[in-house]
Amino acid sequence: DTYRLQKELKQRNIKMLADEQDDFITYYKIFCRGYQERFGLTRDVMRTEISLRLTKYTAELGAILKDHLK
Repeated sequence: DTYRLQKELKQRNIKMLADEQDDFITYYKIFCRGYQERFGLTRDVMRTEISLRLTKYTAELGAILKDHLK
């Protein structure tokens, strides 16, 4: 997912750089078409997203292994 996302951002000429961290928020700078924006994510949001993606990947891997063992 990360590789695919980075490739798409590059194709659209969008750059995203880590900026700074304050307490529980990680900020990023986003550059697109001459504009600059600052975007922040809380640790709770990142933790939830990671958990959801790991659950999805585990389910997909389980389905592949189940099909392979038939």
